[in-house]
Amino acid sequence: MLGRCCSICRLYNRTKYLHNLRSDACQRRSARYQSQFPMKRLRRSAGRQGGPPMAKREFNVDQNMQLLAGDSGPQSLRYISPTQTGVAFNGKPYATLDQAAHNLNRTGDFWAVNSKGEITYTFLDKDPTGLYNSPKYANIVGDYVAGFTAFSTEQRAAARDSLQLWDDLIAPHFTEKNGKGAADISFMNTNTGPAQAAAFTPFYQGTHGKEQKIQGDVFINQDQGDNFDLSYGGYGQTTLTHEIGHAIGLSHVGDYNFSDDTNGDGIPDPITYGGDAFIFQDSYQYSIMSYFHAGNTGAKGWANWNTGYAQTPQTPMVHDVAAVQLIYGADLSTRTGDTTYGFHSSAGREVFDFTKNIDPFLTIYDAGGHDTLDLSGWSHPSILDLRDGAFSSGFGSEANAAQLNPLYGVNFSQATWTAIFEGRTGNPGYLSENIGIAYGTIIEDGKTGSGNDILRGNAVDNKLDGGAGNDNLNGAEGSDTLTGGAGNDTFVFAKYGPNDTSIDTVTDFTSGQDKFDFRGFTGVKAANVQIDNAHDMVHVDTDLNGSFETTIVFHGTDMVVADIIFG
Repeated sequence: MLGRCCSICRLYNRTKYLHNLRSDACQRRSARYQSQFPMKRLRRSAGRQGGPPMAKREFNVDQNMQLLAGDSGPQSLRYISPTQTGVAFNGKPYATLDQAAHNLNRTGDFWAVNSKGEITYTFLDKDPTGLYNSPKYANIVGDYVAGFTAFSTEQRAAARDSLQLWDDLIAPHFTEKNGKGAADISFMNTNTGPAQAAAFTPFYQGTHGKEQKIQGDVFINQDQGDNFDLSYGGYGQTTLTHEIGHAIGLSHVGDYNFSDDTNGDGIPDPITYGGDAFIFQDSYQYSIMSYFHAGNTGAKGWANWNTGYAQTPQTPMVHDVAAVQLIYGADLSTRTGDTTYGFHSSAGREVFDFTKNIDPFLTIYDAGGHDTLDLSGWSHPSILDLRDGAFSSGFGSEANAAQLNPLYGVNFSQATWTAIFEGRTGNPGYLSENIGIAYGTIIEDGKTGSGNDILRGNAVDNKLDGGAGNDNLNGAEGSDTLTGGAGNDTFVFAKYGPNDTSIDTVTDFTSGQDKFDFRGFTGVKAANVQIDNAHDMVHVDTDLNGSFETTIVFHGTDMVVADIIFG
């Protein structure tokens, strides 16, 4: 079912695992988080977490389809800081990053990692025995094992990929036992267990007991065909990654479970964002452990045209990263070289290669180096936001008649079909806020393609390249290098604090075509600006005191005052 580390998270290095420190934290936080967010206490009797509801066809959601067919470009930048509080646009309270991370491990379950720094796993080849068949544990495992079959070769490969996504985040590493000896996590299929998938959580606070053989095990319903859609963004791959999240100690974001049946009528309770989400960020956008579509938190509705379903997360998302690193410590060796994500990827994972993963819905964690987010392969409008915890928006797969025709009359009306199909060339399968950067991860550089793009830097020195199109570039803090590329580009500047002495450089300014936007300099007018074309500089009296505190370097043609936008 269903990096450099952030200072807000309590992270530990590779040699200090949380089982030595965790008891106090679990006891302290219980009352605090329960009081801030009204939610029921989790049912602890079974220790089992169910899989996510079947991903609904996006085409059943008229609002999302109208947005998909009608938008002409990227939305304005939205950002939730790690300390954000208050109430969001939909009436749900924000959770701070610290609250969100603790909430995902509110049960206190985790593995006490062995002396080798391992969490072990295996794929069962034979029916499980022992405790699985003990009447004492019948109320926990039920008849899950009666319908046992082994994972296929394809499932095993997909599970290893999902495990690697978690392994990249945490200090311990996953080790396959190859069916030999007891493992922490066992994978198996069944047709007598969960409707879709389920997993048992680890032990409370890392303690061990007789139930160790059961805890952490993952069950996949072999009769549910979508469980075998193992492509990135496919339900099966998302399911495996989600279930492994449970198997290493994460709960759902809210107190819900697919199998809940409070009135005993044999029909699972309805689960909705409005009724069951107790924090704003309870959506796929922030956690793969959520049940709710990213549209609930403001991301644009969109679809994977190849599958006909709403796209689901392909990796652990920003809150998942914070939560597992809170439990186990961060892996400080993950991609510490100079890594490119997106096009021209060097990340070593296909999910981060946008020539192969054409519908990305993911979060990037990176432990070091000088890194790049490259969206240059897209010709439609993109948003590139390098702040940690931010989401970039990038183009996805295109709808065509062959994909849409089988869905007409089944999932939406002729009018909706026409709106989607006729709008596809202007905005085919547009993705919104689908590429996250983990809190604490620093990506230095960014590139976009030939659309009219928005690029926003972070607090370090960035290189931003807008490519072709009429782009908007804002390096933010740091001494940044900005390249607009072909088109009419706008370079945005502001002063970030009284001690900001950074100097930005624009590499390709063209007078009468490009603009400098000084509206971020409060009160600055033409009289407060000195253009020095002889030295390719413009000086700004940002403090309005008669001296020039800010300098911007530009290369290209000479500048005139009309090239500057004032507030």
